[in-house]
Amino acid sequence: MRRFFIWSNSIIHIAQELKSLIDSLLHSNPIQTASSNTSIDIADQIKKLADLRDSGILTDEEFNDKKKQLLDI
Repeated sequence: MRRFFIWSNSIIHIAQELKSLIDSLLHSNPIQTASSNTSIDIADQIKKLADLRDSGILTDEEFNDKKKQLLDI
């Protein structure tokens, strides 16, 4: 029983850290660099967000909101 308690606390901690990371991604502004690098950075950020959406961590609405913010539309 004690192992389960320790394991569940670890899972809770990981989930909290992941939520914090996602929140910071959703509320951050992309760093503006040279034009070609910016396009690659934005595409990479959108792909990472899509992976989070496909994993069920982000909702479609959260993904679309951040994608619009990254693309300035």
